[in-house]
Amino acid sequence: MGRASVYVLVFAVSMLSALGLVMLASTSYFLDETSGEAYFTLRSQIIRLGLGVLAAGVMAFIAIRDCTACGGRFLA
Repeated sequence: MGRASVYVLVFAVSMLSALGLVMLASTSYFLDETSGEAYFTLRSQIIRLGLGVLAAGVMAFIAIRDCTACGGRFLA
């Protein structure tokens, strides 16, 4: 994959994630307004998104060769 296509892919995923968070923020405010915690759903989703980005970053730096050398049968 070329360098330009990687940037397009990262941009598209970032924009879709941002759009999803905006949509979740607008709906969760009215859903949880009575309980006093209006943005609880949004906050938990942002935490999960951050954990996913962190896991993707770690996996991006692990070479496939290293995973298969230590018995990575799940990659086959």
